[in-house]
Amino acid sequence: MFHRYYDLYFTTATILEWKHLLRTARMKMVVVDSLRYLVSEHRAVIYAFVVMPNHIHLIWQIPQAHSIGKVKASLFSFTAHQFRKILKEENPAELERYRVDLVDRAYQFWERNPLSVMILHDEV
Repeated sequence: MFHRYYDLYFTTATILEWKHLLRTARMKMVVVDSLRYLVSEHRAVIYAFVVMPNHIHLIWQIPQAHSIGKVKASLFSFTAHQFRKILKEENPAELERYRVDLVDRAYQFWERNPLSVMILHDEV
């Protein structure tokens, strides 16, 4: 637990085009396991989260040694790689629903720019 009681964020992130990628327990666990990893590496404290079929909500704190942007990028990059791996093995037809024509990626699972709002910081 951090000794500071500020820099607490509410984050919401949505699967591309609100598709129900997170409907199965296996896909939900990709998100849960990723959050566990961030906690174990002291990159985040998770106070609450919910995984819905097409989006997630988090209330979390990021320590000063890390930035919210980098921690979010890590979370969404890792989960995207896991989603791709699982779909490639288990459901290649569904994987094609996430194919995009972008310079930096062939598949996109998360909508860009997930919302993060600071809900508590030292000036509140």
